[in-house]
Amino acid sequence: MEKRQEILTNITDVIMDAFAMESALLRAQKLANRARAPTRPTRPPWLAACSDRDTLPTNLVVLRRFAKYEAVDSIALRRKIAHRLLDAERYIV
Repeated sequence: MEKRQEILTNITDVIMDAFAMESALLRAQKLANRARAPTRPTRPPWLAACSDRDTLPTNLVVLRRFAKYEAVDSIALRRKIAHRLLDAERYIV
């Protein structure tokens, strides 16, 4: 465990994110039940406000393309940085 602290940190981040998502879901369900209205718009309201009817579908496609998430092994990258700092025996800015 001593050499796997980054993994434990990531596990705790996942647990905190799950708790936050559950809280958000429960709040949204509570609001939906109270208002009897949909809680999620089908498209971002700001994008619809900035687009006309013809360009909205294209803008939605562009938004989805920019919102894609590419997974990165951040633990390996942080370890590489840490090793370089240790090898240099100083903090490099």
